[in-house]
Amino acid sequence: MPRTKKKAAQRIIGQDANRRALAVAIERNIPVLLVGDTGTGKTSLLRELAEQHKTTLHRVNLNGESTPDEIIGKWIVQQGDLVWVDGLLIRAMTEGHWIVLDEVNAALPEILFALHSLLDDDRFVVLTDKMGEVIHPHEDFRVFACMNPSEEYVGTKELNKAFLSRWRMRLQFGYLDPRKESKVLQERTPGLSTEDARMISDFAAEVRRAKQEDRIFTTLSHRDTLAWASLVDVFGMEAAFKYTCRDLFKQEEHAEVQQAWASAIGCVEKAIRYDIDGVRPRSLHDFALKLRNERHRVLEMQERLRVWQEQLEQERREVDLSAEDVRVRRSITSTMLHEVRESRIALAHDFEAQREELQNLREEMLRHLVQGAALGGR
Repeated sequence: MPRTKKKAAQRIIGQDANRRALAVAIERNIPVLLVGDTGTGKTSLLRELAEQHKTTLHRVNLNGESTPDEIIGKWIVQQGDLVWVDGLLIRAMTEGHWIVLDEVNAALPEILFALHSLLDDDRFVVLTDKMGEVIHPHEDFRVFACMNPSEEYVGTKELNKAFLSRWRMRLQFGYLDPRKESKVLQERTPGLSTEDARMISDFAAEVRRAKQEDRIFTTLSHRDTLAWASLVDVFGMEAAFKYTCRDLFKQEEHAEVQQAWASAIGCVEKAIRYDIDGVRPRSLHDFALKLRNERHRVLEMQERLRVWQEQLEQERREVDLSAEDVRVRRSITSTMLHEVRESRIALAHDFEAQREELQNLREEMLRHLVQGAALGGR
């Protein structure tokens, strides 16, 4: 569900170039797409900058379960009346807040389509379900989107070029090098020794290198290493790893993880030792080849989908219904509906007047009948 982030931000280390680029984008009101693996500081850096600008940052996760109603708005029944409730995007636009659309490459097509006009030069969103009302953003409104690499995360897809080009600035986020990550671990974890911080960051680097070389399919984010480091003073290096990171890895990755541990830290302790009986290097190699072939097949399907989406976009542009045409037609429709309502009100007044006149006639007839009966009785 969409939620507003109010957590205090810490300064993100190792993203100075991206910080400077974002400062320019914020000043010039440029939509920005932030791309990188989980835990590389994309949302955290935006939260830090929002606090510096003393503004509110809303975050909404477009993970495939978020609906246009949550983002744009919807009608609800409240105390017997139909009431329109703005979605999180519309509230941010009208109130001049910032919004970050997380996992934008997992969003439903209807949501992406609604964002097209917001990212164009004229910048607006049409509330189709609210008589075509057009919303233009407050001058302080800023929009950002975050995504993980589409080829590496389940449920994500490659963005088509028409939508991607609307993000006029695109920034890449990567993991810190081991030296910088070790420094961050010590700064964020009081009491962590220099040696322990170095071993954790070296092990994380080995794991990330193995993933980059397709030897494993799981990585360790900065969040994972911070969680691990935070428990070292209580449980020790090996047990802290077991409680925070050990179960992130799949069975077929265990041999590589143990090798990374031996390389970065030394002896493989019991706390991180896996049961790897029956897991043969050849079977891992075959599995990697199979998964790589499956990735290629998925990428081909994504490319076909991208071509199809571009064709749909071209057909949409060819339809002689510009945004202004749509607004005019909706305005005409709104006027006609208003006239219909006025006519209904007038008819209701006429009906009420005729009903009162008929009631008066009936009462007059009754008086005549009563008077006639009285005269007859005499």
